[in-house]
Amino acid sequence: MQLPPSRSLLLLLMLAGSLTACGTDGAKPVAGGSRNDRDPATDPDHDPGASNGGDVPAANDGEPNPGTDGCGLGCSTVQVGQGGAGFDLDQHPHEGVIVDADGSLILGADDKDRTGFIWIANTGEQTVSKIDTATMKEVGRYRVGAPDPSRTSVSVTGDAYVGSRAGNGLTKISVLGANCADTNNDGAITTSSGPADVLPFGQDDCVLWFTQLTDSIRGVAAQDILGTTKVTPVAGGEPMITVTESEHYVWAGGGTLGRLFKLRGDTGAVVLETQAPRGIYGLALDGSGLLWMTGGAYWGGSLAVVDTRTCLDEVSCNVPSCNVSCSETSCPDTCDGAVKANITLSPDSAYGVTVDCKQRVWLGGSGGPIKRYDPSAPADQRLTVAPESAKTSGIHGIAADAKGFIWGAASGQGVLRLDAETMLQSTFIRTDYGAKGIAIAANGDVWAITQSTMAHVVRPGPALADNMLLPSAVTGFVSPYTYSDMTGEQLRLATNAPGRYRRVFEGCAGGTTRWQDVAFDTDVPQGTIAILRARGAASKAELANATPILLSVAPFQADAMSLEGTSLADAAFIELEVELIVEGGRRVGRCERDRTTPRLKALSLNRVCSTQVQ
Repeated sequence: MQLPPSRSLLLLLMLAGSLTACGTDGAKPVAGGSRNDRDPATDPDHDPGASNGGDVPAANDGEPNPGTDGCGLGCSTVQVGQGGAGFDLDQHPHEGVIVDADGSLILGADDKDRTGFIWIANTGEQTVSKIDTATMKEVGRYRVGAPDPSRTSVSVTGDAYVGSRAGNGLTKISVLGANCADTNNDGAITTSSGPADVLPFGQDDCVLWFTQLTDSIRGVAAQDILGTTKVTPVAGGEPMITVTESEHYVWAGGGTLGRLFKLRGDTGAVVLETQAPRGIYGLALDGSGLLWMTGGAYWGGSLAVVDTRTCLDEVSCNVPSCNVSCSETSCPDTCDGAVKANITLSPDSAYGVTVDCKQRVWLGGSGGPIKRYDPSAPADQRLTVAPESAKTSGIHGIAADAKGFIWGAASGQGVLRLDAETMLQSTFIRTDYGAKGIAIAANGDVWAITQSTMAHVVRPGPALADNMLLPSAVTGFVSPYTYSDMTGEQLRLATNAPGRYRRVFEGCAGGTTRWQDVAFDTDVPQGTIAILRARGAASKAELANATPILLSVAPFQADAMSLEGTSLADAAFIELEVELIVEGGRRVGRCERDRTTPRLKALSLNRVCSTQVQ
C-alpha cells in the first residue's frame, strides 16, 4: 500500500495550551494522557496486559510482507483491521468498543465492559446479595451499615451503593470479591462467599464505607463522570484538544424531608446537601448530568429534576424550584435550564424511574399507566402515556434495554414488556408473587424481584411476545425490596462514555527497527471523532511510563503521518491507542436501533529492520 506523503509532526502536534510539556524530538504529549483515578477506560488494573509489563501480544499477527507493500525497498507493512489481522478483542485491551460485521471497530457494549452481577437488598436482614447473572448463583452476601436496605445503584466499575430507608445511611460495596483490598489490615482478604457466609459489619474487606445521613434514603444513583476528550476546530490551525479527568460520585435522596445528598464515590464524604424539588422515591441520571426523580405514591407521583452540572455546591443549589404543569398536549419548556424543576404530570401518577439510551425518562405508575417524558421533544410531544392495556395493577420498578423495549414490574401480575417507540404494543409474562423491582442483566436477561424470597428471570427474544420465563427462580432472599438500577445497565445506557482500543506493535526480532509511517483509516460521521495516540519504548514494561504522543484527530487531520524524526522512530515497541467519541450528552451508540458511531477500519505501520537500513 502506497501511503500519502508524510506530514510534519511539528505542525501536527502544535496544540496550544491543551497539551502537556513537549516530549522528545519535538513531539508533544496529550494533556492528561496518564490517568490514575481508577477510570475503567485507563486504569491498567482494569485492563490486564495493557502496557504494564504484562504479556501483551504483538500486533503483527503473522509475518509482515517485506518489500511488497509499496512503502519502499526492504520496508514491510503491519496492518490490523480490514485487510490485515483483525481487531482481536480477546487479546488486546479495550473498553466500550465492539467489532462490526465488516471488521471495523465501533462503539458498543462488549461483554467485557460489564460486571455481570445483580445486587438485591434483603430488607428484612440488613444485607445485600451479590448474584452472578450468568450462573444465577449468589456469590456474596454483605451486611450493610444501617437497617432496612432497599435501593441499590451500581457504578460503571461494578461497585454497589446501598441505601437504607429506616437507617438513613448509604453503604458502598466493592465488586472485586476475593480481589478486594485488605481494608481491615489483617494480612488476608476476608469477605463473604455466599448466603451462608455473612460477616459482621466492619469485618468484610469488600464493604468499603458507610455514611450516616439525615433522611430516609429512598433513591440512590451512582454518577461516574468519565474523563473526556473535547476537540475544538481552530481556523487555519490544528484543532485544540482538552482532556478532563474522571470524577466519581453517588447521589442519595430522602423521602421524609426531601433532602438530596451528593457523596464522593471513593470515601463516602458528603460534598453537597440540598433541598430536592420534592420528596424522593426514586432517582435516575441521564447522560448529560440531569438527575431525575419521582415522589412515588407517598410524596407526589409526578416528576422532578436537578441539574448536577449547575448544582455544584450549597450556594449554587440554594435556589427555588421552577414549577411547570405537563400534559400530553401541552408541556411548556419554561423550566428548561433551571437548576431545579418540579414537573406536575397529568395524570399525576408515578413510581419507579429510569432513563433509556435516547435520554428519555420513563416512569412506572402507582395505579396508573407507564409514562415517557422526552425533555428534548417539542412542547406537545414531551409526555406520552401508555394505553390502559399497559396499566394493570400498577408498574413499580421500570427498566429500559438497548433493543428498544421497556420492562415494568407489575406488582400483581409479573413482568410487562412494552415497545418503547410506539408504546401501543405490550405483553405480560406471568410470575409467582408478581414483581416489585426489575433490572436488565449484562447478558440481556430481565430480572424480576418479588417481595417474597425469590427473583424470576425472563430471557427475551427479538419479538415483543418472544419471552421465556426460566423454570427455576433464584431463591434464598429475605424480604427483598429492590427496584432501582441494581445491575448498572441503566447507568451504562445513559453514560456518554468513549470507546478505546490499544494495540502493541513489536519491532524487528534482531538489531534495530526504523518505523517510517503510520496510517489511520476511519469513517467519522458528523458529531463523532476518532483520535490516534502512540507511545514507544525499548521494552513492553517501559511502555507504561512512556509519554503518549498525539498523531491524528479525524476528521480534522491527515490519516497518514511520518514517524521519522520523532521519539517513536527507533522504538522497539510501539503502542497505538484509538479513542472513539460521540460528542454531546446523548450517547446514541448505546441504542441498537439507532447507532451512530465513528468507525476505525484499519491501522497500519511501516518498518525497516536494521540489516536493511542504509
